[in-house]
Amino acid sequence: MNSVPGSMPHGEELRSVSDRLQGLALATTDAELHGLVCGVVCAETSASLDVRANVLLDLLDVGVGDRGGLVRDIVCLIESCRSDLARLECDFQPCLPDEDAASLAERAEALGQWCQGFLSGFGAGHAATGGGDDEEVASALKDLVAISQVDFDIDDSEDEEWHYFRVKEYVRMAVLSIFMDRAGADAGSAPAPEGRH
Repeated sequence: MNSVPGSMPHGEELRSVSDRLQGLALATTDAELHGLVCGVVCAETSASLDVRANVLLDLLDVGVGDRGGLVRDIVCLIESCRSDLARLECDFQPCLPDEDAASLAERAEALGQWCQGFLSGFGAGHAATGGGDDEEVASALKDLVAISQVDFDIDDSEDEEWHYFRVKEYVRMAVLSIFMDRAGADAGSAPAPEGRH
């Protein structure tokens, strides 16, 4: 398992899930795993934790007999990511290597892996729960597909660093926008709460 060096959001939860997956000989990077979780969370914000956890475990090819202790860790990671996405401060960050711990090419590759994970998680979450997307979400998803296919043969120049920063910030804002759009759609489709008598 390729871990993301340096500090990361949801470090404890992510590390616990990563360690368990490594014990099952299931390989994924921390960036891709975090992207998968965020994609599933964004796909259907009102889905139950059990539904989301099972979607993720299916995506990760975890056999039914191996899911026991992993479910609790997956649920904790889902809750942590959802809380991060829902924060009023909008300070959500994809789990990527720090500038001091990885070259620009490595960070760009991790960003591509994160986007691939997000797209897989979002697609699987949609398949499990149904629902459609508006044009803005569809456009953002199309951009994430392009970013997931980024060229990793780049140097550590200031221009390339600035370009990477702009792309990473676009990904961050696009994911927040998707989450807020889907949360609004789910709230609009939910039954109205009963009034008090």
